[in-house]
Amino acid sequence: MEIEKKRVYRLWGKASREGDESYHSLLCHMLDVAQVAQGLWETSFHGLLRKQVCSWIGQNEDSAGRWLSFWVGLHDIGKSSPDFQRKWAPGQAWLEGLGFSFPGHSAIALHGQISAKWLRDYWVGGGCFPTPSAMALASALGGHHGELVTSRNMQSVNSGSLGKEPWEKARQDILLELAALMGVDEASPPILPKDPPFYVFLAGLVSVSDWIGSNEDFFPFAGDVTDFRSYGDLARKRAGHALKGLGWTGFSSPVHLSFAELFPDTPDPRPLQAATCGLSIPGNEPAFLLIEAPMGEGKTEAAMERAASWSAAHGQQGCYFALPTQATSNQMYGRVHDFLARRFPGDPRLNLRLLHGRAGFVLNQEGFKSQSGSPEALLEGAGDAGSWFAPKKRGLLSPFGVGTVDQAMMAVLKTRHSFVRLFGLAGKTVVLDEIHAYDVYMSGILERLLAWLRVMGTSVVLLSATLPASKRRALTRAFTGMEPGEEFPYPRITWTENGALKSLHVPADEARKKTLRLLRIPANPEELAASLGKALAGGGTAAVVVNTVARAQECFRVLMASGLFAREELFLFHARFPLAARMERERSVLENFGRGPRRLPRAVLVATQVVEQSLDLDFDLLVSDLAPADLVLQRAGRLHRHDRDRPSGLAEPRLWLLEPQPGPDGVPDFGSSRYVYDLHVLLRSHLALDGREVLRIPEDLEEIVEEVYGEQRMKIPSLSFQKALEDAWADREQKERKEAHDAKCVEIPSPEDPNQTLPGFMSGFGADLRDSDDPELHPSLQAKTRQGPPSVKAICLHKVGEGLFLDAIGKVPVSLAAPFDWKMEEASVEAEVSISHPGIFHLLKGQEPPPAWKRSGMLRHHRKIEFEEGVATLGKYIIRLDPDLGLVIKKPE
Repeated sequence: MEIEKKRVYRLWGKASREGDESYHSLLCHMLDVAQVAQGLWETSFHGLLRKQVCSWIGQNEDSAGRWLSFWVGLHDIGKSSPDFQRKWAPGQAWLEGLGFSFPGHSAIALHGQISAKWLRDYWVGGGCFPTPSAMALASALGGHHGELVTSRNMQSVNSGSLGKEPWEKARQDILLELAALMGVDEASPPILPKDPPFYVFLAGLVSVSDWIGSNEDFFPFAGDVTDFRSYGDLARKRAGHALKGLGWTGFSSPVHLSFAELFPDTPDPRPLQAATCGLSIPGNEPAFLLIEAPMGEGKTEAAMERAASWSAAHGQQGCYFALPTQATSNQMYGRVHDFLARRFPGDPRLNLRLLHGRAGFVLNQEGFKSQSGSPEALLEGAGDAGSWFAPKKRGLLSPFGVGTVDQAMMAVLKTRHSFVRLFGLAGKTVVLDEIHAYDVYMSGILERLLAWLRVMGTSVVLLSATLPASKRRALTRAFTGMEPGEEFPYPRITWTENGALKSLHVPADEARKKTLRLLRIPANPEELAASLGKALAGGGTAAVVVNTVARAQECFRVLMASGLFAREELFLFHARFPLAARMERERSVLENFGRGPRRLPRAVLVATQVVEQSLDLDFDLLVSDLAPADLVLQRAGRLHRHDRDRPSGLAEPRLWLLEPQPGPDGVPDFGSSRYVYDLHVLLRSHLALDGREVLRIPEDLEEIVEEVYGEQRMKIPSLSFQKALEDAWADREQKERKEAHDAKCVEIPSPEDPNQTLPGFMSGFGADLRDSDDPELHPSLQAKTRQGPPSVKAICLHKVGEGLFLDAIGKVPVSLAAPFDWKMEEASVEAEVSISHPGIFHLLKGQEPPPAWKRSGMLRHHRKIEFEEGVATLGKYIIRLDPDLGLVIKKPE
């Protein structure tokens, strides 16, 4: 008996990387991870999510928590194998002295696959579970390194990897010891569900618990342990400390707050907000709310109030606000931070994350330091909580988050650790803003996401000002499984109540109704400059929103050269500036055109689509390229957005539409805009807006959107126009079929696919996994959340004398061969620019990243552009890095 115990004691789970013989036993590590899972169950899972898990396995809350924790602890039982134990020489020597053999063979199996193979065979052989259920459970437990274990993976584990006696006896002893320590009767397990989402949830719980349980700051190596009962008690205390230190627990219990308490600056809710506040709280099911209302009606505050109310009623453990762009996420971050500060007054430990590709850079900027102080704080005894959640696969685990919709959509793409992202969203409230902004490809992924959120106990709020009816029905059906009934007039809310889908018309706030004067002017930049000079002669602010970067640069250049405006009165904002310059411009735009008092008596902003969604900007006059009509209306939402005194000539809101030139056949020539937007939509938008002299908001919004995206017949001005529409429609149908197909190729299986067997469903999470950010991969192998031209990130370097620098004056030198430290990585990212120009993309893609960058997690896919006196040559292209215009790309004649 003593030799059997020693065999289990001496199996190691973690070992020193410093060359000494310090180690952490395998059973200790398994207990660490099991106790983290138990801690998460007791302190972080509440309400609907806890009920969902209990219903999946047919157990009460106490029993469900113990079984979950026991199963999670089994994740590393495959480390009790010769393939793993031979990886640390001191440990192998000890085990050989205790009678373990280490047969030599060439195929070394991963320990997660060994865990899954052995557990499946043990459970099936012992009659614990039927084969499909045992296979699914084992697959989830063994998949903690990013992909669930498939039957093919299990078949590849041979007898040499498993080892003979005493390896088999050691694994059985560990399993039975862990069962006793976690308080379960392994011989009488629950009946496993046929619901695939349970195993996806469990896989996420395993990975997260393992990451925390492997942190040596929280769980230091214990060395030789013989009293595992006492060690289990210690691991339980350490797990509680770890969860509190990471900001997962410890903030105030949610209580219901009134709208006035949540938003003291707006104590009287607007009609829309009053209507949503009055909705009943769903009982034992995730809530669904779709708000369709004009810009400026307070949709965001309504969503926040619902998230707070649902949290108080159901104990939901956080929320994620998903926005269409990084810029809109950056601005929303501050609003959510202030909302949470009122929601949990006086609590400094709220864990709020900003989630997008460059969130770390944004949070380091001066304007965000005060907002990011809490989540980035160094917590006592826990290290940097913010850094633990920083990796892309972990960001959604934070209780509260704001970021791009892409972060949420990645949860249902075939990528490594997608189940961790789903686990991170489980049991929360997810607010998806500007949902009209997504094409067929993105909408397909969004529908799959909504289906998964419902089965994971997640409540959802969808927000839009200009949502086509067909998309409204598809998104509602994806979450609720029900079709909207009576079509109430716009503005409206749609929600679930007692298992039924309801809808209601909510009259717009009379004080916020607007009638816009719609004028058409030539799209020529010179004529535009002259018209703006006259309109703003008495002061005022104007936005010129155009469809491409090149057009924005040209309009801005002409305005600067016109002499009609001082340099400090002109602003340019688009995505083709180096990151630091782009962030500086984003802050400047918000400061000069945001909610606060005007800093300049007269100003013009020239911008691309970066300002049309969600940004709280206000202008006296708005000018727009012809774009899809719903986006034109979104742009118009920045016009007279707030109450303020305006110049006498601009007291009436005016929208100037830049008219495209007619082609030889009389059909509008949209120029480069047709490469940005679907031609059929542009043609129908032209017809929907043609002849209108005013736009009434909200009265005209739905009518215009349905004229563009619905099936209404439109008056066609000529046979040539009819032919152009028919040809464009044929192209659109082909493109949409391809987009729908492409979306299905990168999505994980549906949670309720009747054609999927349980093992087949699990294999959808463990095979054909894709990378989301490697430009080297063919597009068909990338798990992209958006379609469109591929892009590559480049670092702008400057040649000064014989050296390369990150700045044009030669103060920050950079070496392409020497290893980068984190400070140089961050400095390099400031010079990053994203390029989707097809010619430049292919030239840069053909480069090899510098050797030092390949070893950097932040820069490994970046290329370089070397500028000399602000000019670089790539192939036949001349690239100029202009401090006013950004990256200017010219192709010689």
